[in-house]
Amino acid sequence: FMVKLVPKKTMRYFILLCFIFGLFQFSFSQSLVDVTDLNFSFKGKKKMYYGFQKGDRIVFDFNERKGKKLKRITIRKFPNDVKFTSLKPKEVKGKTITVNEKCVVEFELESKKKRNCNVKIQRIPSSDRYLRFDTGVEWVDIDQPRRILEKTDTQFVVIKNTKERVHSITHLKKKGNVTKLNIPLPENSYYPNRHQFTSRTLLTSWVMSIATEGEGTKWYEKAETKALSRSGIGLAIESGIISTGYGALALLVLEGVSTFADPPEGENIKWVLKNEEGTVIDKGNSILLFGKYTGMNTEGTHSLELKNDNLVNAVNVEVKIVGLQIQEHYKEVELTNQEKKALLKANGGQKKIPVNVEDVRP
Repeated sequence: FMVKLVPKKTMRYFILLCFIFGLFQFSFSQSLVDVTDLNFSFKGKKKMYYGFQKGDRIVFDFNERKGKKLKRITIRKFPNDVKFTSLKPKEVKGKTITVNEKCVVEFELESKKKRNCNVKIQRIPSSDRYLRFDTGVEWVDIDQPRRILEKTDTQFVVIKNTKERVHSITHLKKKGNVTKLNIPLPENSYYPNRHQFTSRTLLTSWVMSIATEGEGTKWYEKAETKALSRSGIGLAIESGIISTGYGALALLVLEGVSTFADPPEGENIKWVLKNEEGTVIDKGNSILLFGKYTGMNTEGTHSLELKNDNLVNAVNVEVKIVGLQIQEHYKEVELTNQEKKALLKANGGQKKIPVNVEDVRP
């Protein structure tokens, strides 16, 4: 018999492709989290409810074990936002749905005749932070008392204050010329729980300054001096934060007022700021920076990468990060009959609604 030899170059490419494909498959399988895997028989309607975290990708599989058709499968974000419908299905393979906010999802199967089904639901979290997210739901009454905002308090919080040495390109240690910092932002909190809270604490914005030792820190001190010289009425001044060493940042985060001047010349540092998903939200190259972040960037653990492009000299860098939290206090008022009817209509006539267990726990 004859053996056809494969050229070495071709074989190397083939092995490399197999390795990359295997690595992809491994990482994909690692991120899949089982929600449920059910075998059951039913006739009429079968509904299942599970909670999902913001950014989850839902992976839905279905088959009728005897190869018979159902009337319909519908997947909707509760109560009525339809995400997927399949008519007369025998099976559904790997249907993927992305949820853009934390929610409860309803999986509804319909059949006029008895059917024997297997349903498997999995989720791919947006980050490792949500690997252990509890997808269970509890049913709560819709006619809970209405909350009216009674009082709001403002709170200034220090998130990080550190000095880091970022080595040069020729530094021999493993750390090299890059230093990475985690920025765990304060989590929003609700009392007694997220769904029926009487008070809550929210991080509304945060600011960061990065200053290299020398001209950079002098620049920061000048901004502090300007902040201290301010007079008049303002949150930062009234609360006494202006004299804590974070005055310039406090003015920026509390009142949107900057006392930072244009940057002078000096030893620069490259920096990249990423959110929890690894998306770059800001970057620069200077002896200093100051920035304010709001909205979607006020959640999760961010990361800051500092990089020194100097061939020989290390750079010391001061990083200060502060945030603005608001504490909202509510009073409860009983719903009117008209409001109860409106809620009942909005929830398809259901007096109880499914809520993710993570939102109803004290």
